[in-house]
Amino acid sequence: MIVGAGAKILGPFTVGAGARIGSNAVVVREVLPGSTVVGIPARAAAPPSKRPEPPCFPAYGTEPGQTADPVNRAIDRVFTQMAAMEARIAELEADQPATPKARPLAPVD
Repeated sequence: MIVGAGAKILGPFTVGAGARIGSNAVVVREVLPGSTVVGIPARAAAPPSKRPEPPCFPAYGTEPGQTADPVNRAIDRVFTQMAAMEARIAELEADQPATPKARPLAPVD
């Protein structure tokens, strides 16, 4: 279970295994296992998932290995596209016949 910063759980009820409670949410009734709740009062933000509990605490609700920052995701996409273009350029250059060496120009009288 993950409880976000400032969340309030008010009442004698069960919060299911693997549930996620968003920051500043006010929970006033039972939370189903694997579900995510947000808001005041807390409501389900997504249907319960069947994913297993992560082995470590995922900061800000992100799974380990995922990039949450949109700028980092954009930079990752640029690097991926750049690698694909470099591979394509290398492929095209390999298909080109070798260019003959240029001969020096003869002096003009």
